[in-house]
Amino acid sequence: GDAERIPTRATEATEEVKRETTPADTKVTASNLKNVTDETPTATAVTTAREAVTGAPRKRKILVTGHSLGGALATICALELKSRFAGEYDVQMINVASPRVGNRTFANLFNEYFPEALRIVFDRDVVPGVPKFLFMYEHVGHELFVDAKGNATVDCSPIGKSLVRGGKASFKCHKLPAYRDGVAAYKDKFMFKTHEKLDEMFARKYVPEEKKADKQQAAGGEDQLGNKDELDK
Repeated sequence: GDAERIPTRATEATEEVKRETTPADTKVTASNLKNVTDETPTATAVTTAREAVTGAPRKRKILVTGHSLGGALATICALELKSRFAGEYDVQMINVASPRVGNRTFANLFNEYFPEALRIVFDRDVVPGVPKFLFMYEHVGHELFVDAKGNATVDCSPIGKSLVRGGKASFKCHKLPAYRDGVAAYKDKFMFKTHEKLDEMFARKYVPEEKKADKQQAAGGEDQLGNKDELDK
């Protein structure tokens, strides 16, 4: 069929994961399953994330995220990390523009582990609406619906979304710039200057120290170039 059970192996080299609490009828779409189990770049990325967590020093929080197919894989990866490392890590999931991943049993299982999981969906994006078979596939977590004007609603009904849609569905609305601009519009409209502090808090919690150092070095290099230009003048 077009759906199969969640695998207990990401690849042959991945340690088998026993999920005694996983219902037998839990299923994910075949396309998402293929990207986790096959030797594809996305499968390599998921496996690398697992290995990084397994071998890394214990950290308090792990935020799993992704866009489009990456959002679907983030959903599966987050569930595996949470089920394998429950109590060792605070695993959270926020995905962007994700399609439906699994059936209702899968969604219920995921929501038990992640009652606060968030899916960001931009107005008129077509991808979150697939697969179309609602009786077979169901979204996980809470949906944050954002439009180009910066308006945002959580778990808005289909009727409610139809009243605020800006037009026909478009693949252009699926691209990251559309999401970036929609979230930025929301922050400017409702959060004023407080979003700068939230960005700083997010960086303190989730951005690795080495990346912070790289950004500081890059900023320092730009300052030096600016000073040199001033001296040349």
